[in-house]
Amino acid sequence: KLLDQVPEVRVAALEALAELAEPSLKWMTIVCELLGMEKNPLVTEAAIRILPTVSERGNPFALSVIFAFAEKREASNGVRVAALDAIVRMADKNNEDAVNVVIATMRCQEAAVRGAAETALSHLVDKGDKRAVDAMLRQLSSQDRDCYHHVAALMVLAQVAAKGDPRAIQAAHSVLRTAAVPPVRQAALRVLVVLGDEKDRSQTVDAACFLAKESKDRWLQEQALQTSGDRKS
Repeated sequence: KLLDQVPEVRVAALEALAELAEPSLKWMTIVCELLGMEKNPLVTEAAIRILPTVSERGNPFALSVIFAFAEKREASNGVRVAALDAIVRMADKNNEDAVNVVIATMRCQEAAVRGAAETALSHLVDKGDKRAVDAMLRQLSSQDRDCYHHVAALMVLAQVAAKGDPRAIQAAHSVLRTAAVPPVRQAALRVLVVLGDEKDRSQTVDAACFLAKESKDRWLQEQALQTSGDRKS
């Protein structure tokens, strides 16, 4: 069934394999061979998603296959997102090759792929990892972010940066005062709350009060005032 001419049948066969097969060299090899032949993006995506299930965690060959699809520019968004999810499931934390692939994939022009790479990065590094912080600061400086992905990038920055990180705090302050839409500014404020230490307390409260005063958005005013109260208590 894995070689059936109908793509939907191949997808169903892969899903059944994921339910029944134990991790082994045999099944990992079969799925990798299928990925080498497959032309249909939906089948490719399904195969990538089950590869971590039929492989031993950290298997270098399986990881190399997944890395290749994550970086493959001509692959569909679904395939690349599936590969990034698979990296998180397969790679050990701080795996240098995995981190490098994910950071490289964050340069993709497609927002869905960038977002998946940023999320993957937050799972692959320890808090305070300089490479991850550098990468997220570059992402935040990008000018082509919509509201949803701007908020998501700020949340990832809060996850990868260490408490008190001056560059992350400075970046959040900059977004707080320049972002055009309230959800992005509120997310920046949350980053300040998460990362700020005692020496940043007054700046965070001042920023919250600034939002409450300057914003015409009632919801954002309430969030800012609440944050100000949280930091003062």
